[in-house]
Amino acid sequence: MSIVTVLGASGTIPVPFNSSVAAAVAQQFIAKAISAGIINHSVYTPAYDTDPPLTGFSVGEFVISSTNGGTSFAPLAGYTDIVNNSTKGRDDHRRRRRGAV
Repeated sequence: MSIVTVLGASGTIPVPFNSSVAAAVAQQFIAKAISAGIINHSVYTPAYDTDPPLTGFSVGEFVISSTNGGTSFAPLAGYTDIVNNSTKGRDDHRRRRRGAV
């Protein structure tokens, strides 16, 4: 199992992948894009499991924490960077929902 780390509001988030190919793609494109947006302040990072209005931002990162027991989430508009770190409902294919990717 491969681990990809994504930057979040409270530090880095380890996300496991069963496929090393999927992990390589996630690390190269998805995690780097989210982390770069957080570093350059173009992606809003609220507390995990929250989605407050994106005041002054057009994109937000919604992190489903490892302690969250929910299986369904509907973040507000603009939360296109979704990181699922929960053990419930994990699908081994983490995706960045910018556009329909």
